[in-house]
Amino acid sequence: MSLEPTASAGARQEPECDQGCGHGRYCMLVDGGDSTCVAAPVPDEMPAFRLPFDARTEVICTHGPGVGSHGWMNAFFAIDLASPYEQPPAIVRAAADGVAYVFPEGAACATPPGRPAHAEPSTCGDSWGNQVKIYHGDGVVSFYVHLASVSVRSRQRVRAGDELGVEGWTGAAGHRHLHFSVQRLPGNNESEWLTNISASGTSLPFRMASWVDGQRILVDTTDFRCPHANIGFADGQPRLRGVQ
Repeated sequence: MSLEPTASAGARQEPECDQGCGHGRYCMLVDGGDSTCVAAPVPDEMPAFRLPFDARTEVICTHGPGVGSHGWMNAFFAIDLASPYEQPPAIVRAAADGVAYVFPEGAACATPPGRPAHAEPSTCGDSWGNQVKIYHGDGVVSFYVHLASVSVRSRQRVRAGDELGVEGWTGAAGHRHLHFSVQRLPGNNESEWLTNISASGTSLPFRMASWVDGQRILVDTTDFRCPHANIGFADGQPRLRGVQ
């Protein structure tokens, strides 16, 4: 399963498209490190999602869309969310109804050496570590990455809010957090999409119900501002809580 070129994990390379991309198109990195303009649907055409944590859990956005390793085509609209390091790891929950698929298949990734604030990288799971994809239909999956452990099985039907696993730093996470994104799988119909469930998809913009800095809003990843803290927290990082 290859979801992002392994060499790009943690990379600071930024996409650059000489002529700009125009409305509804975004400059993304593709295999080989080249940049190209990619069309993306508007978020209100996507399924409704919610923050993949419950209302009792506060997480901090440490890496927003379109920068650093989130410049790649399969991670462009991704958000990294981390619980405070001094607290126990957070429970990760399904952001919408669907069918779960667990990767890597077979043996799970062991947690590499380190600590919540600074962990050693690993290439297990193609550097993504323990992962869950939830298939929502029409080729769309939500993607939950770097889990310490997984509490669902492949092809299990889940509902929004169901527990999927525990926040961790498996793979090339660098620190304890959840990498959360939405992708469209390769293919043109249901059979092809499900055949490609383990394949890399194209990152999609999405809206996500949550409390942000004390206000209930729909986070829109086309304009969500989250300064990249690299590894760790910094002033001005948005603080989010889930909704019931």
